[in-house]
Amino acid sequence: MFNSNGEILIQKRSHKVKMPNKWDQSAGGHVDEGEGYEAAGKRELLEEMGIETDNISFITKFYTEKRDSDGVTRRFNSLFALHGYDGKITVDNDEVSGYKWISPEKLARWMSERPEDFTAGFLKTYDEYSNLKS
Repeated sequence: MFNSNGEILIQKRSHKVKMPNKWDQSAGGHVDEGEGYEAAGKRELLEEMGIETDNISFITKFYTEKRDSDGVTRRFNSLFALHGYDGKITVDNDEVSGYKWISPEKLARWMSERPEDFTAGFLKTYDEYSNLKS
């Protein structure tokens, strides 16, 4: 999600959720049964940030696999963007403990210097997005 200055909105995950207190993308989540990717993106944006919009655009899709002691988690990811948003934000305090607007340059530098501050999923998503821009 971008404001009219080109800054990216990132959220800090609540201490109550998986990967607590890590910085993450503006909004994200899983697709419900019978729901499309775009509808899921709009729903998550409303649930997590209080933003209702039909103005999101498809950016890319990518596949990830994560192996751990529980086995393999396979995910098909779709990335959407909302550009030029300068409106009100109302976070869901059960999922989000804070948010900030940050320039893409500052975000890339922060991610490079302190990747442990971010969710693994956001690092991957931002990498996929950055590869499209280069």
